[in-house]
Amino acid sequence: MGFSVDIHELDGSAIILLKGKLINEGDSLQLNDTIAKELEAGIQNIVFDLTELENCNSSGLNILIRTLTKTRTKNGDAVVCSVNDNLDKLFAITKLNEIFSLYPNQKEALQHFKEK
Repeated sequence: MGFSVDIHELDGSAIILLKGKLINEGDSLQLNDTIAKELEAGIQNIVFDLTELENCNSSGLNILIRTLTKTRTKNGDAVVCSVNDNLDKLFAITKLNEIFSLYPNQKEALQHFKEK
């Protein structure tokens, strides 16, 4: 399976569902462009739903970190939900679990924005 992205908006936030393997630079650039369009459209809060993401490398993680920085400079935030065991280990090894707010599902991730 390659890589694909599904985006929908809910409660003023963008839900970005990542699918497949985010392991090549072309896919990372595609994701970066997609996120840039959402931010340009005025979205401040982003939920990365990793339910269907099988694998991710440093290029993909870099996009997540850049998005976090961009949303916070716009007084928003980026959070992650539905992390599988494989990616949970990656987040722990890279210490990204200390930078990102991680939630078990979209509903709880969206609640994060309501509480801010």
